[in-house]
Amino acid sequence: MGLTPNGNLFVNEDHSEPLMHDCELMAKSCFYNNVHGFQYSNGFHPVVQSLSTIVASYNDVQKHDSTWKTLKSALNSGRYMVSPELRGEKLEQLYNSADVEFFKKFWSLPEQGLIKSLPHFVGESVQVNREFSIPPASFML
Repeated sequence: MGLTPNGNLFVNEDHSEPLMHDCELMAKSCFYNNVHGFQYSNGFHPVVQSLSTIVASYNDVQKHDSTWKTLKSALNSGRYMVSPELRGEKLEQLYNSADVEFFKKFWSLPEQGLIKSLPHFVGESVQVNREFSIPPASFML
C-alpha cells in the first residue's frame, strides 16, 4: 500500500486526496452483485439480495411512460435475479445517477394501491381477542 506508516490504520493527510480519487475511479458494481449484504447474517442476506433486485427492476419499470414499455420492462426484470453482475452494474449506475425522488417513490410503494391491500387477498384478517402486557422484571445471571 505505501500510503500509511507501518502500524497505522489511517492515511496521512498528504495521501488522502489521491486515495479518495482512486476510490472514486474504482468500479463499484462488484459490491452490489453476489456479495451485496455480506455483512448481515445468513438469514438476512437473501432479503438484501431481493431488495436490490427489486430496486433495479423498479428503475426499469418506472422510467417508461407507455404501458407497453412498462409491461415489457417488468417482464424482463427477472434478468437481475439471474445475473448478479448485471444487477451490480444497474445498481451502480442507479446509485450514481438517481435522485431522491426515485427512492421516495420506491419506498412509498408498500403504501399504494394493490400492495396495500395484498394482505386481504392473501389471508383472512385475525381479530384481536385480548391485549395484555408483561411487566418488566429484573433478574441476575
